[in-house]
Amino acid sequence: MHKAVSLFAGAGCFCGGVRFAGFKVVCAVESDSYSCKTHAANFRNVALFDGDIRRFLRDERKGVPSKSKLIERGVDLV
Repeated sequence: MHKAVSLFAGAGCFCGGVRFAGFKVVCAVESDSYSCKTHAANFRNVALFDGDIRRFLRDERKGVPSKSKLIERGVDLV
């Protein structure tokens, strides 16, 4: 199965679309608190980095794959 990362995830339209296309979304990044709440409710099994995208590959968050894990697993679509 192909893997995707959703940047500027919003409420999750990208996640929904790529799932229909056969991808597994391994994580998403969003900074807006309202969008994060909606995304988390709609996609409970997608790890969500709730913060500034500039910190995404630098800061570790519980449940969100680290930079090394993403490289190790491979990502097909961003």
